[in-house]
Amino acid sequence: MQRMTSFARATAKLPSAEQGALESVIARLTGLKGKWLFIASNLRQEHFLSGPSMRHLLRFFLGHLKTSPTSDELKAAYKKYCDNRKFRGREVAKAKLKNVTDLGNAKEYDTLVGQIFSANPVLFRDRCAARSFLKKVQDGRALSTSEKNVLLHQHMIWCTWSEDGTDPFQFATTSEADEVRAFLGLPAKLRGRLVIMRYPRSKVSTLFRPTIIDAGDHEYFEPPPLTFGFGLTKPWKPGDLPPTLKDLMIEPDRRPEALHKPVTFENVRAEVFF
Repeated sequence: MQRMTSFARATAKLPSAEQGALESVIARLTGLKGKWLFIASNLRQEHFLSGPSMRHLLRFFLGHLKTSPTSDELKAAYKKYCDNRKFRGREVAKAKLKNVTDLGNAKEYDTLVGQIFSANPVLFRDRCAARSFLKKVQDGRALSTSEKNVLLHQHMIWCTWSEDGTDPFQFATTSEADEVRAFLGLPAKLRGRLVIMRYPRSKVSTLFRPTIIDAGDHEYFEPPPLTFGFGLTKPWKPGDLPPTLKDLMIEPDRRPEALHKPVTFENVRAEVFF
């Protein structure tokens, strides 16, 4: 069976007038420039969304563009739309993960500390206490029952892995945070400490294929080729690497990626890259 993009499935068999209207969404978003350029491109390439879901998304844009919103107004509306529609990409086939033992996630240190503190104000009286907890995880010390139940994230976790079952971060040849950011397509503007976390694949029931809706307006997202049954990261360009990594002639490539629902810190192994 021939593989089709979500856009092709969404517009198939529609009256020509509606096809043309939905087609115009791409051109109008492109005209807004900025982040809308890659969002328009991703709309074309997306293939994990169902036809009806993509059609709904295109009609959302069509309805909002009629009012000639500013870029910021459209961005706010798009964020709200995306936040309410996660995990629409269906499950990654178990056969694709047969060798995978560990999953990996990387998060900015200060962001993670803030999330841990704000989500658990009774357990952690301040950010200092949240940092102490994270150091405890990093050192591999025993956690209390309450600490074991702290969630790695409250809503949705992006993860990576190695298809051969080795370390999810085996691509990293240094302990520099920017090397991991570059391979995983994490924001280049954040250059502080990065927490590298590994946890058993067995603790995650379902991995979901990431879609343009999950990514929102994140600039380092790009749908994988049609032949792939899971996501692939969009790495930094070699020119965006810091001098230390350029000197090592590191060339970031695309890594597997997917989404899953929250897990606790009970089985997380963590280290901090600088």
